[in-house]
Amino acid sequence: MKVAVGLLLLAAAACDSAEPPLPVPVHETVRLTPHAPEAVLTVPADNGGKMLVEITRVDNPELREVTLIVAFEGEKDAPQRFSLYPPDRAARMAVRVPPGARRMRVRIESRETLPALVEVRAAIFPR
Repeated sequence: MKVAVGLLLLAAAACDSAEPPLPVPVHETVRLTPHAPEAVLTVPADNGGKMLVEITRVDNPELREVTLIVAFEGEKDAPQRFSLYPPDRAARMAVRVPPGARRMRVRIESRETLPALVEVRAAIFPR
């Protein structure tokens, strides 16, 4: 019995040779609410022209539609817009960062009442 268990553990260790993905360095987190639907995040200097915007928590039990708007300070292009679907779940979006951008404005909008909470964090795009 001990030999069989040992062989199973050895086989499991040999099959699990794939390395887990490296953690994404989180730069900053903000909480958006109906009273504070907008915030400014610092853009990391070593962003390589792209970064991740992650919705880590959503308090939206009524399933109201939610749009996240991302705009960079000094950007000439239109803001980047993302609709959460399903509107009560976490999400991750890759955004392009214009050269020289140092600040990113994030805002939630809805044609309905805003959800109680949308937690957003900026993370460096994995390379």
